[in-house]
Amino acid sequence: MFNRAKVVVVVAVILSLMVPGVALAKEFPDVIAGHWGQKEIQGMSDLGFIAGNPDGKFYPDNPITRAQFAAIIVKALKLPVNAVQQPTFKDVNKKHWALGVVEAASKAGFIMGSQGLFRPDDMISRQEMGVIVMKISEKHGYAGDGSTAFLGQYRDNAEVSQWAAAKLSDAAKFGYIEEFHFSDEHFGIQSAQHNRVLAPLNAATRAQASVAVYKVLVKTGLI
Repeated sequence: MFNRAKVVVVVAVILSLMVPGVALAKEFPDVIAGHWGQKEIQGMSDLGFIAGNPDGKFYPDNPITRAQFAAIIVKALKLPVNAVQQPTFKDVNKKHWALGVVEAASKAGFIMGSQGLFRPDDMISRQEMGVIVMKISEKHGYAGDGSTAFLGQYRDNAEVSQWAAAKLSDAAKFGYIEEFHFSDEHFGIQSAQHNRVLAPLNAATRAQASVAVYKVLVKTGLI
């Protein structure tokens, strides 16, 4: 017998896989209400900019690599990904899965390498992430004042690298990079003991990256 309900479900699933930004509304079981980044993570997911694992979870506290972060901003900013004849970075060659997105993010001026290397599989630090989202903000009309004074309120401000200080300060001031949060096994209990800590050298997590990108997209009117 023809089952109309089954047909509708199958069509919806196919559309969610084929069309960027079209997805079945779904919450990640490990990013429930009460998690500090739930709103932004859900927003990024609904827009098709991030995805969970095959098991349906998001793993918000897992670290994110430089290549993975490049992939997120390229998708979120709709940057063109073109065929690459000559890779810019020696460690992101034609066999690397992230070649296109790394080249796109680099060409747009948001992500840089060093000494001919990009370090795609290194974890991206919170200060690196702060610099990148601030560059996005500046390009779309929201520049900071370039002062590092805002960093003074964090007790670990001396850990901030000089090259990142001005942009990280502006990113924190705009709320793109928040005070350090972590989640325990109960899905997102914020610890008060980490207030006023910026943790600039810590590896950024999937949750922190999602929140930072979502906030800069909202601030600049890109979504």
